[in-house]
Formats: sequence, C-alpha cells, structure tokens
Amino acid sequence: MPETPTQRKKAARRYASPLRTEQARQTRQRILDAAREVLKREGFARVTLDTIARSAGVSVQTILANFGNKAGLFDALMRCDMESDFSGIAEAVRAESDIRQKLRVTADLFTRIHEAHAPSGGGALILPEPVGGSEGLSRLLAERAVYLRALAHELFDGVALRDGMTIDKAVALLEAYAGPPLHMILVRYYGWSGEEFRRWLGNALIDAFLPPETRETRD
Repeated sequence: MPETPTQRKKAARRYASPLRTEQARQTRQRILDAAREVLKREGFARVTLDTIARSAGVSVQTILANFGNKAGLFDALMRCDMESDFSGIAEAVRAESDIRQKLRVTADLFTRIHEAHAPSGGGALILPEPVGGSEGLSRLLAERAVYLRALAHELFDGVALRDGMTIDKAVALLEAYAGPPLHMILVRYYGWSGEEFRRWLGNALIDAFLPPETRETRD
C-alpha cells in the first residue's frame, strides 16, 4: 500500500533530524573555534560577541541560543579544550614504556598546550581570572583535577614513587608545575624560552615524583 502524505512527512522528519543535529554540532564547533582565535588575538576583556559572531559567520542570537552569554561561551570553550588537551596527553603517555620518558612527554605536551593557548599579541593572559571570579576558579580547578587525576593514574599505576608520594599529592603537583600560571610567570614575565621551560618541567616532574635511584642525568 502506498504511503500516505502524513507517513511521508513523518519519514522526512526522521531523516532530517540527524542532519539537523549534525548541522547544530558543526555550528557550535564553529563558534568555539572562532571564539578561541578571537580570544587569543584580543583577550577576554576586549572580545565581544559581535566580533566572534562575525568570525564564525553566525548571528549573536545563535551564540546566545547555544551558550547563553559570553561567560557561558568561554566556560564551554575551556571545557572543550581541557578534554582535548588531556586526552592527547594521555594517549601520548600510553605509547611510552619508561616512566621518565612518560614524564618528559608530559612536560613537552603541556608546554605545547600553553604555547597554543597563549595570546598572540604578547599581552596579558587570555583569561586573567576564570570567568566567575573565585567561584569560577574553584570550579575550573575542580574540573582540571578530574583530568589530572586520570593522568596521574595513567602515569603512575605500577610505578615506584618517592617516599610519601600519593595520587592526591601527584594531582596537586601536576597542577602546580604544569598548570598555566607557572608557564606564564616563567615564560611571559621572566623571558624563558619554550625549550627552557620544557626541559625544566621534565626534570622537575622527574625530581618531584621518582625516587633518587630511578632518576637519570639531566638533559
């Protein structure tokens, strides 16, 4: 029996739904990519939704519909970048067998991430303070801690660590050594090169986590 017009309309809606979902995903990703580039160029204080909308080829209303407001957009951007960055580090660490090399790879990738997210104009930090002030900072650190804990397990499961080192301490030290603030201080304010920071960070992580007998000569 031939389909009725109502049945054809229902079938069309079913087929159209995945297409609309993919289009919405692409639009959202295009906005995030544009926001990242504009943010690097102008910094959080100066960037506007109008500028991002023009760069993404969408309306401001589309941005608001997807993210609520400017703070929501950059909150989503930070989450997106954290997930991508940490998954990349974890994958690279799994490819290594020696814990010292794992830590050097970790140092190298954190350095690359900081350089990739640094403002292109050579000015202040992209986000001088996480959106939402101290509450936003607490939320950001809590979310980063989840990723750092997973990375710590990836690095140290089955590895002999220095006396007194726990996963909780490892998470805190990874944040302290490899987080954005220390890179900003040493590179942007004290003029270290990226290579100097990468080498120092690799050595610092080895010293922080491994017992003396398993360390190696510094490069």
